[in-house]
Amino acid sequence: VLEARMGYREAETAYAFERDGTSVRLSRLFKRWTRERSPPELYNHGFENMESVGAVYSRIASHIFGDWNACGKVMGLAPWAADLKPDASDRFPDPIMKGNVWDSLEIDWELLDSLEHVNAWHAPENRDFYTALAHRIQTDLEDVVSEFVDKIVAESGARTVCLAGGVALNCPLNSKILARPSVDHVLVPPYPGDEGI
Repeated sequence: VLEARMGYREAETAYAFERDGTSVRLSRLFKRWTRERSPPELYNHGFENMESVGAVYSRIASHIFGDWNACGKVMGLAPWAADLKPDASDRFPDPIMKGNVWDSLEIDWELLDSLEHVNAWHAPENRDFYTALAHRIQTDLEDVVSEFVDKIVAESGARTVCLAGGVALNCPLNSKILARPSVDHVLVPPYPGDEGI
């Protein structure tokens, strides 16, 4: 099915590009539709409640910084968790998202809905909490997307991966993907928006 049913949105998609003489053939390997958890007339169409890796990461950005587009700040904050006492993993021992986008993505909506300190970065006492939260979602993103890329590479045989969408701007994720033995190259277009192909 190429078109979403009413109340669903595109979550993740994977394509294979194959050169055939002088032309390039595009074939869809995977497309996942997700039901909308919020009314589409809400600001940003309820993106932060969407069941996709990028949307969940954006939800954490919104929770910490009050801006669903502040994902780069979340990515930059995550490594600071190494300096936290107690250890950041003690604050969020269980994944917020886990599994494989291909067939078994799980999102802990109960945890997301119960997070404290909404959009209060200005309060220094919340910063350790936010740093641990950023570390947790960055770790989850890297694990989930890396497993998804492994499946795509296995299905297509391609050793060059091109990423698009906001998640494609996550440098630690791209480095982790590039370090995988099955991947030779990671390409990210200069404007990897969610507009699609």
